[in-house]
Amino acid sequence: MYDLELNADGSCPLYPRLFRGARKIAQSVKIACKTHAGEWLPDRTKGMAFTTWIEQLWRDLQSIGGTIRAELAEVQGVSSVTEFSIRQVGREILVTASLLTDDGEQFGVQVEFAAGPQGNMIPLVYTSFDSKRFLG
Repeated sequence: MYDLELNADGSCPLYPRLFRGARKIAQSVKIACKTHAGEWLPDRTKGMAFTTWIEQLWRDLQSIGGTIRAELAEVQGVSSVTEFSIRQVGREILVTASLLTDDGEQFGVQVEFAAGPQGNMIPLVYTSFDSKRFLG
């Protein structure tokens, strides 16, 4: 299956390009991690409850980790989450995961959930295809 390759900031490019494979799945993972709970109109159960997590000051880290892992596993094209770790550093949650695609390709994902200056939370998502930022 093909998809439109988005710019790094998630916007549509001036000259659209179709792509597929692990890079397409990595883009879908980024979108899934940046979707707030209830934000997607066709299915309000999708997404992650960033604001609730902030309000609870990350109290239930295991539950949050389970939610994030489940969201990653549900991305179309991901056959399994082979490695997963979550840790809290101050007001941030750092997630690292390794995903296996239906085609047998493996790639890494890093997600930084951090409370912003006004209490807003904008997750930063990097994959092993983002060579400038990926640390795995």
